[in-house]
Amino acid sequence: MTKAYFSAKISPQSHIKTYADVKNKQKPTHMIVRNAKWNLAITLALAGVCIVVGIGFFSITKSMLMRALLGVEAAKAGEVSVSQSYSMLRSGYVGDFGSVPTLPEAVDYEIQPHLPYSSLSYGAAAPRVETRISIIGTPGVPPAGAQPARVKRPSIRIGLYETTEAVKIMVNGRADIITEDGEVRKRIKKNRLVKIKYNPDTEQYIVRRGSWKLITDQAVRVVPVRGNKISTITNYENRPSWDVTLNDNEFYGTIEVNGEDVVNELKIENYLQGIAEAGDDNDKAYLKALMTAARTYVYYHYQYPTKYPDKPYLLSGTANDQVYRGYGFTKRAPNIVQAVKETRGRIVHYNGEPVVTPYYSKSDGRTRAWSEVWAGERAYLVSVADPCCVGEPLTGHGVGMSALGARWFAENENWGWKKILKYYYTDVTIHRLWR
Repeated sequence: MTKAYFSAKISPQSHIKTYADVKNKQKPTHMIVRNAKWNLAITLALAGVCIVVGIGFFSITKSMLMRALLGVEAAKAGEVSVSQSYSMLRSGYVGDFGSVPTLPEAVDYEIQPHLPYSSLSYGAAAPRVETRISIIGTPGVPPAGAQPARVKRPSIRIGLYETTEAVKIMVNGRADIITEDGEVRKRIKKNRLVKIKYNPDTEQYIVRRGSWKLITDQAVRVVPVRGNKISTITNYENRPSWDVTLNDNEFYGTIEVNGEDVVNELKIENYLQGIAEAGDDNDKAYLKALMTAARTYVYYHYQYPTKYPDKPYLLSGTANDQVYRGYGFTKRAPNIVQAVKETRGRIVHYNGEPVVTPYYSKSDGRTRAWSEVWAGERAYLVSVADPCCVGEPLTGHGVGMSALGARWFAENENWGWKKILKYYYTDVTIHRLWR
C-alpha cells in the first residue's frame, strides 16, 4: 500500500488535507486530468470572487473544491479508499464534511456503504453510515511536512467483566433504556435502578425498572441523556487491594449488557482519566508521557479494531490492555486528570500514521525491539538503552517505554514528556488530532 495526499489552501481559514489508502492500479486518462484541472481553475476563481464579496464562500465552493481536488489527484492516485461518516471522514479523507463529495463525471469510481464495528452507534440516533469511494489513477506523493488532519474525538467501548447475574445500574441523571436497534424503550429519572439480566439458555434479556418489564433478544444499553453523567453498577465489586473500603463501580457514559459481557462506552478522554497505570504523585512530565502513550494505544486499536474480533468491545479494562478503574480512580487522581487534559488529543505518529505504543514496568538495562518479542518489525520500536534499569530484572514484555526509566528521565534528567516519548519510540512525531 502507498499513500496519496490531497491538499488545497484557499485562505488561512480554509485548509483541507487528506491521507488516503491507495492501491496501485495504473489507469490514468487524459480526460480525467483535463476535466479536473478545469474544475480546479473554476473553483479557485469562484473562491477569489467569494472572498472579495464576502458571502457564501463555503456553501458555493465546498462541493466544487472537493470535486476539483479529487479530479486532479485521480490522475495520480491509484485506487483510493475514502471513508466518510455523517460528521467527519475517518479513514481516507479527514475533515468536517456532511455529505459525499461530488466527483467529476470522467473519474471512474465505486461507492459502497458499510458499517465498521467500531463506528456502530446503538443510541437513539441512527448508526453512522460510512461510504467508501474507489477512484482509478496512479499514486501521488505527500508534500514534505504534511500534518495529519483533525478528527472528531472518538467514543470507545471497554469490556468491564463477564456475568450471567443481573446487572444493576443507576445513573445520576436522566437516562434512556435502548436496545441494539437504536430504539428507546423507556426513559428513566435520575437515580432510578435498572436491572438487566441475560439468559444464555434462551439468549434473551430481561429488563426491569420498577413494575415496568421488557424481554428482548437484543443487547440493552442504559444511556445518560446528558453527557458526563456517572453510571454506577451497584452490584459490581471492584475493590483495590490497598484499600478495600473503596469500590470502583462508577463510570462515565453508557453501560451495556451484551450477552455475558458488561461494556462501558464513553469518550476517549474520560476513559484515560480512569486508567490506573501510574500513581498520582508521579512527576508531571512522566504522567503526560504515559497518558499520551495510553491515548495512542487505544486510538490505534480504535482505527484497527481487531484485537477482540468476537467481543462487543474494543479493549478490555484489565492489564491485558490498560488497567481501567473508571470514575472512582478519576476522583482520586487529580494530577493524572490534569496530565490527560494538558495532552488532550495528542497522538504518537510514525511516517504520518498513528502507531501502537506498548509500555511496561521496567527493563533490565535496555528496551527490546518489537521483533525480539513479537512477529514482524516496527521501525519505531527498536532497542534503546535504559540506564537506570541496569542490573534490574525485566518486568514486562520489554517493548517500548519503560515506566521506571521514563520516571527516572523525568525526575533526574529533567526531560520533558515529548522528549521521553521520542526516546523510547524512535523517530516518531506527536500530533494533536482533536481538542
